[in-house]
Amino acid sequence: MSYQRMASDSPVARASCTQCHLPELCLPRSLPCGELLELADIALVSSPIQRGGIIFKSNSPFRAIYAIRSGMVKQYYECSDGQQKILGFYLPGEMLGFDGIAKGRHQYSAATLETTTICELNYEELKWVCSRTERLDERFHCLMSQEISKENESLLLLKSKTAEQRLAIFLNSLSCRYKQLGYSANEFKLSMSRAEIGSYLGLTIETVSRLFSRMQREGLIESHHHTLRILDPTHLHALCSEQC
Repeated sequence: MSYQRMASDSPVARASCTQCHLPELCLPRSLPCGELLELADIALVSSPIQRGGIIFKSNSPFRAIYAIRSGMVKQYYECSDGQQKILGFYLPGEMLGFDGIAKGRHQYSAATLETTTICELNYEELKWVCSRTERLDERFHCLMSQEISKENESLLLLKSKTAEQRLAIFLNSLSCRYKQLGYSANEFKLSMSRAEIGSYLGLTIETVSRLFSRMQREGLIESHHHTLRILDPTHLHALCSEQC
């Protein structure tokens, strides 16, 4: 299944940025009403995309930036042997698609991990609106900068941390991001598989499963199906030396 309208007729509707529950996390952050309306004029909301739906594929033409409205998305690199190298997981209010700006084609692929809706912002139209709205232009470049920072943090994570620290940092990061969304920081859904977590962290699925089991035995977490509960957040924070 492909989301991109060049390959699919997935129904879309105009976005309502003024009524969205994610404005402080997404592109419209702190924009006055008039500028929000200009942004809403170019934003299209997808119908729900089921798990496994492709938002864009590597080497496909770059046309838009995408904001997650609900659900979760993974971004990945497709290796020559058919395996996926996971590059990141995206929650509501977060944006992706920046990888296609430089060369006019996407360098990576993105797919949904659960039923997801997205806002599509045509890049040429977005540039035009940004040229008229200094605050929006600053916000857009801030989001691009954050994406670069995330990539650098991921590289640092893989190079300088133990396997246990990598998993602890990953879970702590998800906890903080869910808290930003107004959800529980200590109980949330893990839509990705153990194999996908391992791919992102540079660990084998066996190592990830062993670490989850150890953390449960030690009373740090409780994992049941796709739900994770953090039982000892203080200990988890200590493992990764990060604060929310």
